[in-house]
Amino acid sequence: ELGGNAAVIIDKDADIDRAVARCTMGAFAFSGQVCISVQRMYVHKNVYEPFMAKFVDAVKKLKMGDPLDETTSVGPLINPGSAARTEAWVNEAVAAGAVALTGGKREGNFFQPTVLTNVTTEMKVCSQEAFAPLVTVTPFKEFNDALSAVSRLQDMPLDDLTELTRGQCVFAVGMIAAAGGMLGDIVLDQQAGHLGPIELRQAHQGHADKGRLGGGIGGGAHRFAVGIVPKAGL
Repeated sequence: ELGGNAAVIIDKDADIDRAVARCTMGAFAFSGQVCISVQRMYVHKNVYEPFMAKFVDAVKKLKMGDPLDETTSVGPLINPGSAARTEAWVNEAVAAGAVALTGGKREGNFFQPTVLTNVTTEMKVCSQEAFAPLVTVTPFKEFNDALSAVSRLQDMPLDDLTELTRGQCVFAVGMIAAAGGMLGDIVLDQQAGHLGPIELRQAHQGHADKGRLGGGIGGGAHRFAVGIVPKAGL
């Protein structure tokens, strides 16, 4: 794929149950082998513990197995090399201090759905596209800190999204594409077999030369995207 490591921000007034469901799908659909698969999550410290309890429980319930079995949630990686690379990245992160709350093990071409905490930006699981069923989770105190963390590993700043998102985008998932920066939720189109943005709104002009969203294989240059889910009560 093209180097994406999509980020999610879950603010303090987010709908936790919906965030859990969307993040579980966004991170582990197609075993994470999607160019906009959720790889980095930033969760406000006030909701970190309740969110993590529900999220890790949901991930543990994902069934790994034959993708032709309708009860399977996570299938194999594309080849043995991808599984071996994922194993190496996770082992490297754990050796450097990361904690695997669930998963973290390779089983042939399969890799267990993995949730990592205590990660740093230098780790490959944060700084490079995993294209595998793994996600990192980091708590934050201020929304601007989360925005900075999201954009730190990218080539497009998100500072000017602050007013648009504060109090409005309480849960950001999936996709700010380098082609103008879009805000929108993501859906799993099971018939078409892909994740796609919906309800998109232009949010960040002036960066069209950084890449583009769309095309077929190799047709887009996804950096990251932010989808919107209403806050609790809306």
